[in-house]
Amino acid sequence: MGFGKNYCVFLKRTVEAAVFSLMIASVPAASAGDGQSKETQARIAALKTMATALRNSAELVNSKRILAGHEALDGSICMNGLGDNCPQDESIALRCGYPDATPDGIIRALNAGLEQLGDELPPPDSKWVFVYKEWSADARQILVSLNGAPISDSFESEEELTFKHKCYIFYNTPCYVDPRHSKFDGNHEGIQIRLFTDGC
Repeated sequence: MGFGKNYCVFLKRTVEAAVFSLMIASVPAASAGDGQSKETQARIAALKTMATALRNSAELVNSKRILAGHEALDGSICMNGLGDNCPQDESIALRCGYPDATPDGIIRALNAGLEQLGDELPPPDSKWVFVYKEWSADARQILVSLNGAPISDSFESEEELTFKHKCYIFYNTPCYVDPRHSKFDGNHEGIQIRLFTDGC
């Protein structure tokens, strides 16, 4: 039971729409409506579209898991079926039934050509980039943004340090709850996605 070509095309088109909305406003205006430039508004619109694509990808994986009778909430699921011989590059890591916050989880499920940022990685030339953060076996994050937009270097417990003057989405470990920093966890059940546009 595969994910279906049509839905994969739909997800790619969703990401392409986000890139296009950014491109059509590449020349900044002095001001636009609420004081934001057209470029800023386009970046925010693109980020919202990407957040929708992330959520759709996560929900699709969970739906396919349920329909296929795959009862394990953690582990992995194959993009093109549930056989034992799943190629490594088609295996999507699961957490709580949804793609995990890892490159082989939500990034693989999204399948949209995002490149990873990192000190030891070559500079990406893609429109969209991601950063992978692993804090423990139970706490991981994928941060997604437009290439060149301000993105968090690390997860801080202080909102002022973490979320101000940034322009990114974080996709947190599904169902993760940290009692010390509960207000940063997003939804405590299922998919956890937050959008930060203060620096767009």
